[in-house]
Amino acid sequence: MPDLLAQAIATPGVAWLALAVMVAGLVRGFAGFGSAMIIMPVAASVLSPVEAILFLTAAELIGPLPNLPDALREGAPREVGRLLLGVLIGMPLGLWGCR
Repeated sequence: MPDLLAQAIATPGVAWLALAVMVAGLVRGFAGFGSAMIIMPVAASVLSPVEAILFLTAAELIGPLPNLPDALREGAPREVGRLLLGVLIGMPLGLWGCR
């Protein structure tokens, strides 16, 4: 694992990507949306298209995790399940189409 982390840190432009993620988190905190508009231009210049999409997906999934218990309690699990099904079908097809 340390080798993988060292390799990731050695990637040119990773500092700019980290800064973009922090700014995107600030924007998302105030506006509730828009983090992808900040992350993707920087990620696309540092990573390959598929890596940029995977990076954005991971960032967007990890960020709101603290809200999950309240969302499950107060939300509509059936609707969330339908959205999740769409993601599970559509994302692999979209990533496959990027190659």
